[in-house]
Amino acid sequence: MTTAMEEATIYALGTPAPSRAAPGAVSVIRLSGPRAPEALIFLTEPKAFERGYSARDPSLPEPRRMVVRGVLDPATGEEIDRGLVVWFEAPHTETGEMMAELHLHGGRAVVNAALAAIARLGFCRLAEPGEFTRRAFEHGKLDLTRAEAIADVRGDHAFGRDARTGAGGLGAELDAQQFLGLGHVAIGLGQGLLAHHHRRVGLGAQFSNHACGNRGHLQTPSLRRPA
Repeated sequence: MTTAMEEATIYALGTPAPSRAAPGAVSVIRLSGPRAPEALIFLTEPKAFERGYSARDPSLPEPRRMVVRGVLDPATGEEIDRGLVVWFEAPHTETGEMMAELHLHGGRAVVNAALAAIARLGFCRLAEPGEFTRRAFEHGKLDLTRAEAIADVRGDHAFGRDARTGAGGLGAELDAQQFLGLGHVAIGLGQGLLAHHHRRVGLGAQFSNHACGNRGHLQTPSLRRPA
């Protein structure tokens, strides 16, 4: 049976957290879960959250197509920022679930306001550390080698469930960032291990054939000292 946690739509900052010293040019907030497209509607269409539905037809742009939208505070309707938004239809996504992304300006005030706006929707929660990776693994989008490679770099061997980090926060941000970039690294690692295995199997077969073809003629190394 699917649990409430598994059904939840989660979100996290998918780029480094902006700071006073390094505000960043663009910040990406990622959402994953069954209601990610609905969240995108309520965050970009005026009064949609108040009505509880979209008045647009179609209510969303085509999947995988980035469009310019104002990102709104659902409680007040105030525009937080204007940026690019996109959504992805399951199962052809990085987590295997419905996904959406907000590409916004990278200042701290913008990012914090956008994250707070998502929280105010009431049906999205901040991702736990490692939760994007875990969902990708559970939906067959990451194999075990890739998932563990990401967890190893994060220092978390339970796919992000490190009690020291707590729910959300830096651990969730690292996961949202790393399960993409490090996933590509882990692909190479997995392919390299597979190629190494095939080489070992091939060498073993060659040795076996050689031994069988020359049974009785194997030479024993001489133990005599050279003159």
